[in-house]
This record gives sequence, C-alpha cells and structure tokens, in this order.
Amino acid sequence: MKQIIYMLFLYVFSFTQAVALSCVRPDVVESYLNSVHSEHSVVILKGTISFKQPVWKKQQTFETLTTQGQFDGFMLHHRGFEIPYSEPITLIFECFAEWCGSLAAEEEIIAFAAVEDFELRLRVQPCNFTVFPVEFGENAQRLLGCHLQGQCH
Repeated sequence: MKQIIYMLFLYVFSFTQAVALSCVRPDVVESYLNSVHSEHSVVILKGTISFKQPVWKKQQTFETLTTQGQFDGFMLHHRGFEIPYSEPITLIFECFAEWCGSLAAEEEIIAFAAVEDFELRLRVQPCNFTVFPVEFGENAQRLLGCHLQGQCH
C-alpha cells in the first residue's frame, strides 16, 4: 500500500512540475539590445500608465486581452529620458496557458513599446521583457549606461 501511495505522490508531483512556467530573469539591457533589432520601431518610455485592470473570469480560457491606457512620463532620447511624453497607449496582456502578464496601474516603469499601425503597443507577458520597475534604480542606471556610454554588460 505504501508503494502505491508513494508512486501516486511521485506521479502528481511530476505533473505539477511539468505545468509550471519557468522564466529567465528579465534584463533591461538585454531588452534594450533586442529593441535595436526589433521588426517594429520601439519607443523606450519612463513613467506611469493609467488604465483599467483587465479581469479574467474563472471559467474563461486565458487569452490575450487588450485595453487602452494613458502614458505620462518621458521618452528616451540620445541624452537620456528628457522628452516629455503624454499619449494614449494600447496594452496587450498576453497569456501562456494559465499564466498571464500583469502590470500595476500608476507604477513608475521603464517600458519598451512597439510602434505598430501608427500607435504605441505595449505587450505585457508572463515572463515580461518589456516592462521594468523604476523602483529598482539599477534598471534605469544600467539602461542609460548602455544607451549613453555603450556599457552594455
């Protein structure tokens, strides 16, 4: 009987491990370097986005949800975040299985928004490489070090 319980435990444990989402830690400099090679133009922003939080219903399959937001802050220029920028932005919350991207409204962030069809679109994914909190001062410092001085390590 103990062997059956043990085998059942191993089976259940291995299944839960198989469905877990594993993300590599996002890196602001890596996202910056990737934005240079993007198929779309990428605008790098620092500021806040106000928007209505998307809600996924329990019975609903997790799918991409789109909502409109308002960005307020600055756009990256050749000398840093110095161009005031206050414009609408489309937020696209993407899901992989049951894991969906999330973003707190009004949190100060650095965002890598793509220019698609003449509008800014920010894709927010579970393993997010497009949004970084500014509260960790090193994100802004490392990004500016790479952008201004070529210190991209």
